[in-house]
Amino acid sequence: MTATQLSLCLFDTTSLASGLTLDAGPTSIRPATEEAEPPTTPLLPEALTQPLAPRRVERRGSTSNFRLAGDRPLAKSWRGRAENNIAAIRLMKQIAGEGREATAEEQAALIRFIGFGASELATTCFRRPGEDGFKAGWETLGAELQGLVTEAEYAGLARTTQYAHYTPESIVRAVWAGLERLGFTGGRILEPGVGTGLFIALMPEAVQNGSAVTGIEFDAISAGMSRLLYPAASIRHEDFTRARLSGRYDLAVGNPPYSDRVVRADPAYRALGLRLHDFFIAKAIDSLRPGGLAAFVTSTGTMDKVDPSARAYIAASADLLGAIRVPEGSFRATAGTEVVVDVLFFQKRDDGAASGGAAWDSTMVPAGWPADAAPMAINRYWIEHPEMLLGEHAPRHGFHGPGQDYTCKPRPGTDLAAALAVAVQRLPEALYTAHSRDLDEGEEPEFEAPS
Repeated sequence: MTATQLSLCLFDTTSLASGLTLDAGPTSIRPATEEAEPPTTPLLPEALTQPLAPRRVERRGSTSNFRLAGDRPLAKSWRGRAENNIAAIRLMKQIAGEGREATAEEQAALIRFIGFGASELATTCFRRPGEDGFKAGWETLGAELQGLVTEAEYAGLARTTQYAHYTPESIVRAVWAGLERLGFTGGRILEPGVGTGLFIALMPEAVQNGSAVTGIEFDAISAGMSRLLYPAASIRHEDFTRARLSGRYDLAVGNPPYSDRVVRADPAYRALGLRLHDFFIAKAIDSLRPGGLAAFVTSTGTMDKVDPSARAYIAASADLLGAIRVPEGSFRATAGTEVVVDVLFFQKRDDGAASGGAAWDSTMVPAGWPADAAPMAINRYWIEHPEMLLGEHAPRHGFHGPGQDYTCKPRPGTDLAAALAVAVQRLPEALYTAHSRDLDEGEEPEFEAPS
């Protein structure tokens, strides 16, 4: 992420975050610095500091979710993408004002909304704190965006600039291919941090036909887009850190927001001190039935941070079935970030069952790491399974200075989609057993996380 990107804290406070990094989490073998308590100066309107009440959209007969064939038709320039974002918001508000569902043509326009997480949009479409105007040349678009949404919605969009990096289609397709290889054919699906629902749009048709989807999204604009795009799903406009879950999902899937911010909002997890992306994974896995699957596109910090406590908590109830590390540059074209990501596949164990799966408990310095760079810890999984690494470990000039941070460099001439397809075929095959039940049954009992 760039140092100039608008950086706002989410979920635990409504104040400016200090020193927030989003792309990796601590990978250096230096001890992680304990995060200070967040400042208390209010930033958002009072309405956004309160817990959000869930709003459910029930399955409605023959109404179909939007399906994406191919890739999204994104504009080539960031200005064009900003214009498409604003057009999508305007259309969403028009449809909502008319009290109707979106047509297929309108859904095709709404799917072009990509949020404002790319630094080219985060630093141009919003007034920065303490500044009166917008960046030169962006005054019209910035003012149009501000005038189109409510004060609370505008604050929400600004807040999401720190994590609204929507997943490229090639990676989403690889996730679904991996889940199908593991044997998933449908069931109750949870996507925390659903955004505009690209995982739903690219869900294999056979899986979609046998599934009931629940998406949870904190940002009002993104949640509104998803409700229009996926009327057959249950889209909850809600803070996932405070969400009550059923505890009976068959699959949890998605791209949780990357942040080093420690989540304190959920009392059941407060003592664990989980970073935001790790919290999303842990809570989602806790909501699975025994035998259920999880697949997440997450920060390298989940695997590589020296502190093993988050991994230990997840491993206490779920097995790591496999992981794929995707090198820097894979998010550049669609999300405007150089972030390196890991795709992780888990299976929830039966109560009392012995742990299995791949070992991922500890970290070590990789062989051949440059002597003049700061030593970096990577998960033992990447040492023992180099075939699942789609690039090369390397130091980079990052937040801590030259050669002080980690990256994964792409291998020259490698086609990412093809490399992902090969890696997916190395996952275990047909481990999942479907759980038979009526997808239209009544409300499930609320889930209580273990203390």
